[in-house]
Amino acid sequence: MPTTARRPAIALLASLAAMLLTACGDPKPAARAAGPARVVVSIPPMEGLIRPMLPEGAEVRVLCPPGRSVHGYEPTPDDAAAVARADLVVMVGLGLEPGVERLLSSRSQSPRRVLRFSEAVGVGSAPAAHDHSEHDHDHEAHDHGHDDHDGHDGHDHGVDPHLWLDPTLAKRFVGEAANAIVTLPAGADGSGAGDSARVNAARDELVARLDALDAAYRERLAPLAGRPIITEHMAFARLAERYGLVVPAVLRPIEGEPTPEAIAAAVRAVRDLGAPAIFTEPQFDPTLARRVSEAAGVPLGVLDPEGAGDYFAMMEKNLAEMVRLLGPGATGG
Repeated sequence: MPTTARRPAIALLASLAAMLLTACGDPKPAARAAGPARVVVSIPPMEGLIRPMLPEGAEVRVLCPPGRSVHGYEPTPDDAAAVARADLVVMVGLGLEPGVERLLSSRSQSPRRVLRFSEAVGVGSAPAAHDHSEHDHDHEAHDHGHDDHDGHDGHDHGVDPHLWLDPTLAKRFVGEAANAIVTLPAGADGSGAGDSARVNAARDELVARLDALDAAYRERLAPLAGRPIITEHMAFARLAERYGLVVPAVLRPIEGEPTPEAIAAAVRAVRDLGAPAIFTEPQFDPTLARRVSEAAGVPLGVLDPEGAGDYFAMMEKNLAEMVRLLGPGATGG
């Protein structure tokens, strides 16, 4: 057979061999090389909630960068490599990050640990692609009173996955995250992540800050109880329920382009319920929200559900924006 004729056959055989290897499962992972702890988080708020507890020098990679919606995120080859070598992967769960779940499934023999916010706080059900680390906890799905928000955008069993926007759930998550972090390799300062005293001290400081954040939300939003809030998509329903606000409409009830019905519902909420503002999000083009706010005759605000990595700065800025546009003197169109 001529050389040129053999080349397609060789390529075909190589492809078949790769498929057979994949079907037979991943080979036994190589021993971990020495070095700082390697942590991968799916979205910026997860970084803000765990970084203070990590050992000095830990490598942290955020898969979905600031300003980009996690709902449309698809992993890059670099993301896949980072997940493959990670000691700990931190994500939300509840179907929010299907691309990350696929990466985890493709590397089922990795010794890494996977920490899902949803499982850590017992909200919703575990996704189909379960953790592959023998260290993972088995959390039961309990009803904590904030689980179901019908009509959301197709996530696992209709459960609102934006758990991190509820400071009380974030506090529970931090406690579970501390348990996972003590199993990580040593830090650059020579103290192991397994130094439980250091990790627990950082955890307690985070819990105290989350308690203060929760108190600030309760105090500043209490006078606004019952106020309607219209957002870009259904990211803030859990937070609104926690602090007494109401979400009568969103511009994007499902992922993708908003429908005329959704826009009409938002305008009706302004007209009939007195919603005093429309809130867009940095992860979306604000053109539509601006047009709706102008048509309804109410101001346009910005609420950021993902932030840039500083969890507390994100939450405090969102609180200030809600008070500014929903507070005394604010009236609907």
